Amino acid sequence: MKTLGSAAIAFTLAVRVAAAQGVEFVKANYTKYEFQIPMRDGKKLFTSVYVPKDDSERWPIMLDRTPYSVAPYGIDNYRAALGPNEKFAKEKFIFRLPGRPRAQYERG
Repeated sequence: MKTLGSAAIAFTLAVRVAAAQGVEFVKANYTKYEFQIPMRDGKKLFTSVYVPKDDSERWPIMLDRTPYSVAPYGIDNYRAALGPNEKFAKEKFIFRLPGRPRAQYERG
């Protein structure tokens, strides 16, 4: 039983370290922008865009659509991973991540 608890703690720490390393990679290689895009019905679609800091050439773009949150919000808060897997971020894709209208998350 004690071994199982130790294994769970080790796994949790390993996941946290891996996530932190992912955030550091994204911060070091991408600039995050946030936009409110007006829709035809008057609602605004919150969108996060991650652009490679290397502007020496044009990069492909990946458009993603999700009915879920695109957290974390805020220009200085970066996701730990971009794209369907890490290869896309290493190949310097531009990522556009739209979520539901922001009004559903914030009141006021």
